[in-house]
Amino acid sequence: MHDFLTVAFLGLGVFAVANFLEDIVPLLRRYHGFVMLALGIGAAYWMDYSFFRGLDVAIRNDDMGVLVTGLALAGSTSVWRGILHWMGTSEGDEPEVRASHMRLAA
Repeated sequence: MHDFLTVAFLGLGVFAVANFLEDIVPLLRRYHGFVMLALGIGAAYWMDYSFFRGLDVAIRNDDMGVLVTGLALAGSTSVWRGILHWMGTSEGDEPEVRASHMRLAA
């Protein structure tokens, strides 16, 4: 059960980091899916975290377990987007619709 929660909350973290990066660099909003994939896979490799190790599932190549875990992290971000959209926050909107909250200091 802990492994499911780990993937869910790491997905929330990836979603938050991606939204932060998209606010800083507005050009990234056009490539939202690729940003999520890159951050999800990057986070899994950075932590060397495999969902399958926690479930004691034998995988022939351990790097594939980390890669699939990264894909699961990236996929869980769409769940968080839907939840946040349902709750009415601006973070759940599509990247093209969401207004930037960043202000330039004079």
